[in-house]
Amino acid sequence: MVVGTHDVRLGATTPALPSPVEPSPVKPVVGWAVVGSGFLALEIWIISHWILAGDAKRTPVGPSGVSGSTEVLARCVEVIGLLGAAVIIYSCLYRPWKRDRQISLDGWLIMVFVLLWWQDPLQNYFQVHLTYSSVFFNLGSWTPQVPGWVSPNTQNVAIPLAWGPAYIWLGLGPAMVATTVMRRAKRRWPQLSPLGAVMCGLGFLVAFEFTVEPAFLRSGLWAYPGAIEQFTLFPGRSYQFPVYEGLAMVGWWGSFACIRYFRNDKAQTWAERGLDRVAAPPGRKAAIRFLALLGIFNVAYLASYTAPMALIAAHSDAWPDEIQRRSDLTNLVCGPGTDYACPDPALPLPQRKSAHFNPHGALVVPDGTELPFNHNE
Repeated sequence: MVVGTHDVRLGATTPALPSPVEPSPVKPVVGWAVVGSGFLALEIWIISHWILAGDAKRTPVGPSGVSGSTEVLARCVEVIGLLGAAVIIYSCLYRPWKRDRQISLDGWLIMVFVLLWWQDPLQNYFQVHLTYSSVFFNLGSWTPQVPGWVSPNTQNVAIPLAWGPAYIWLGLGPAMVATTVMRRAKRRWPQLSPLGAVMCGLGFLVAFEFTVEPAFLRSGLWAYPGAIEQFTLFPGRSYQFPVYEGLAMVGWWGSFACIRYFRNDKAQTWAERGLDRVAAPPGRKAAIRFLALLGIFNVAYLASYTAPMALIAAHSDAWPDEIQRRSDLTNLVCGPGTDYACPDPALPLPQRKSAHFNPHGALVVPDGTELPFNHNE
């Protein structure tokens, strides 16, 4: 008789056979944490170089000025935005932490969304598509520090400083509401497929985006000068609204809502799966979770909005005269006060150090730039 590894008949104990080693399951959370670490390192590198290079300077309103009502509205948007961010921080980060002594998913997402702000002006990579009124408190833009950056003068795009904390409600807020719509739709119709739930959430976002943003564009606090007229509402006006911009925003919020909605039986998002199998102290696991969420949301932002809009902006039509006459919206990117003509399909796409045309139609060759012509012929 054999009991375990002890041979009763021989009175001897045979060595135990080693248990087969099971391959370590793939932990998606680790991969996403690596991606998040890369994005965080890139963001720190860009912002630090922007500050150290001395490019963090306020973009002035310029000669056209702004009305008193526009300035008051800008201050109201800044204050309301900060208050809205404070309310969400208190409700979704502080209160759950105080009650449970641990940070909830939404608490982590609040920190993630503040760090997503760095992507806001990246849609201007090839050609400027979005500008803000420089009446906002701003320090210009960090985009020239982005590796391979193409469009010139974008250090002057007046990114509102209040937009950083505002990303908490601007990005996360509608995504949270869309998630709630998806969950309620599923409860109302239990047989609803996952795709059906997603479509319900997207339906809310379409109604929200195509109602709210066109109305806010009338305020003149931001503009989409680099639009394609054929696919734009109110073309030629300072408040023109590219339809594809609205659809991209729906995709932006929709991708965030789906990440938040689809969780496994351990309430883990796609980025967090496998965290329970990571052998690490609680503090390190928290860092891994945060970096994983930062990674997946940066990828979602880049794929759903930043990259498509940057590519579309490279094919924009001419900037409307209404925008070119407003120095607070041209942001010293082009037009009066610069030696760059504003984008127009009739002009070549300039790069930061390339020859280009000024607002009067004359060719400008920047110092240190040599034209690739054979001067000996």
